Amino acid sequence: MDLMKETLAGLDSGNYGRLRMVSGSSSRHRSIQAGLKALASSENSPDIVVIHDGVRPLVPPEILIEVVCAAKDYGAAGAVRPLVSTVLRSDEMGFMEEALDRSQYCASEMPQAFVLSLIKEAYNMCSDHDLDYGTECLHLVQKYMGLKPRLIEGTADLWKVTHRKDLYAAETTVKERRRVHLVAQDIDLCLLEQILLALKERFSEVQVCEDTIVQTPPCHLVRVHNGIFLTDVLSETEAWVKALSPCVQPSSLVSIVTKTDINENGYPSTVALQARAQAIANMARNWNITIFFIFSPYQAISPRTCEDISKKTAYLLFEESDILSGQIIYV
Repeated sequence: MDLMKETLAGLDSGNYGRLRMVSGSSSRHRSIQAGLKALASSENSPDIVVIHDGVRPLVPPEILIEVVCAAKDYGAAGAVRPLVSTVLRSDEMGFMEEALDRSQYCASEMPQAFVLSLIKEAYNMCSDHDLDYGTECLHLVQKYMGLKPRLIEGTADLWKVTHRKDLYAAETTVKERRRVHLVAQDIDLCLLEQILLALKERFSEVQVCEDTIVQTPPCHLVRVHNGIFLTDVLSETEAWVKALSPCVQPSSLVSIVTKTDINENGYPSTVALQARAQAIANMARNWNITIFFIFSPYQAISPRTCEDISKKTAYLLFEESDILSGQIIYV
């Protein structure tokens, strides 16, 4: 409970107390009922309430909007998905008794939305058996309030994170959805094409942006510095970090430095240079950001080098490795 309160306090920053935690109970329906009672007793209780579960973290916003709008029109609505397997009914001895026509049925998913007064009254009318063993909220408003809930066909993103393997699939999906902003001026055309190709293989949204010192997370950021001394890039990155605010969602910055020297005086101690980069990365960790530097000093960048830089950039952003944060990678 203390950890959850601390987490909510961080998420609620600037939201003026809109997040509230309520203790659950012994069953799904009893926990939902506790939340409904707290919501109905609040000073600014809403007309529509959405019920969702944390094991479906990938709900597209458009599905949520459609379900809420349908609940406003019909009193209750919920997302569903087509069945992908045939459902069998067995007898008490474990033998098959009936095969249901799956085209006539669908799988109930989340989110579901209700007029608050209707779902609250339905729960007030529930039997103890409903509260202890029931699992379907739409059924309660149909049974006790005489409503016919509207069913909204959902997307494949509504799957449940149930088993350990699902955690890895969810993590990969979340990473693929991250936005990436590529900031580059006077960049080698081959390098630009290779970076865009590598990023688009990993991420669903990649955008080329105008050059600017400060970009706002939670998007990932790739900045290409062509002909700028590495020490100057480190100074600029340090100023970038100091101008940021803490991020709830982790983000990463990859700074690519090409066709230049470390500074105007040549190569200083690589140990000192790496120590400075690490200090900047340690500062960025306080804002939930990982930072990486890729350095290629050659005046002519071969296609193979472009590909190498691009693959390393996409890998670093996708993995967001805290161990590698602050490293200067020479290519």
